[in-house]
Amino acid sequence: MVAMAGQRPGWRRVVATAGLALTAIWLTVGVTLSSVFDTSAPDVALRAYPFSATAMAAKAAVAIRPGMDAPEIENARAYAIHALALDPTNIIAVRSLGLLAALRNDTATAARLQRYALYISRRDLPTTLWAIEDAVARGDIAAALRGYDAALLTSDRAEPLLLPVLVDAASDPQIRTPLMKMLTTRPLWWPEFARRTFTAGGDPTTIVATWRALRIDPQASDPNTRALASQGLVRLVALGAYRQAWALSGGGGDLLRNGQFEAPPAAPPFGWQLLDEIDLSGVIQPGGTTASGYALFPSASNGRSGEVASQLVVLPAGRYALALRTAGAFPDGSAVIARCHGAGGQVLSTAPLPAHGGRVALDFIVPPSHCGGQMIAIRAVSAEDSAGDGGDTGRPWIDDVVLTRTQ
Repeated sequence: MVAMAGQRPGWRRVVATAGLALTAIWLTVGVTLSSVFDTSAPDVALRAYPFSATAMAAKAAVAIRPGMDAPEIENARAYAIHALALDPTNIIAVRSLGLLAALRNDTATAARLQRYALYISRRDLPTTLWAIEDAVARGDIAAALRGYDAALLTSDRAEPLLLPVLVDAASDPQIRTPLMKMLTTRPLWWPEFARRTFTAGGDPTTIVATWRALRIDPQASDPNTRALASQGLVRLVALGAYRQAWALSGGGGDLLRNGQFEAPPAAPPFGWQLLDEIDLSGVIQPGGTTASGYALFPSASNGRSGEVASQLVVLPAGRYALALRTAGAFPDGSAVIARCHGAGGQVLSTAPLPAHGGRVALDFIVPPSHCGGQMIAIRAVSAEDSAGDGGDTGRPWIDDVVLTRTQ
């Protein structure tokens, strides 16, 4: 399948990357995938018992390598044939004969022997890898995916080898659709596939499709699921897919979340994210609006200053108004800031936090481009760095943050 100019490469080209790697591994690793004594030390085993089919097959397998000359091929083939005569179901012997046939460019015999190996055992990783390559060569996506599933279910060594290829291949729509259907059944390897997709995937469509196929719940009681959801949302934001991330996060219709600070801090990237460093922090705790209510307490000392609380929001282009209530003495330079998300993001508006408490209003405009996500941030400043008179010495707090669209 040849990709047209300007289109995504065909699925064969994507998965063929695995084929080259798998063939090399297949030819060089061979029997070392097994920990059985006969296969790890065939010469020792044959000296102890010269009629061991497994050791005889292993003797053939360990001899196989790229670039073998004809005598070396025939020597290894003799061991494999001898092993097969002792045990016609010896998977290592059948697989080795298939590999040796491939080295002689006898593709028909190689294919026949490897199909027989697959018939004998579907738990043999090298044989399953061959089945994947064969399916790719035939353009059979469904069979290739079944091969991936079989390998991932039967060998711990398959995950680091196959999952990176599968994650990359999922960006091709021809592969993604049947793969997502497979994921809806939650095969045993789904958590690692999701983790790799959510942390390193480069295609937002694939991340969203994986999320939906696995029915990821960002509010799940299971902390591992919540952590996985946070990874997916963070990755989408990093790729600039703000709206997709916001929709998956289950934020509802609110423009800004937890403005009264009564809910626990949310996992990244949405909800209030608090800085917790020596001499610079933001803390949500009781003691603000009412005796039982919670508020945000910014804190800076010893010359420290910076953003101690921030929340990522996803707003369409337009005019917005942010309102919040404060109390206590905020040093000069303390502020609430609206800016575009990302390093060096455009500052949309800034309003100082008052020295003696009161309401604060911040109006800003979200531009139609280059500002897909926005940050609402609270900046704290050390009191000793302030040029003000100190004012009220009460500990400052912020509460009742409300964001509305005005136009």
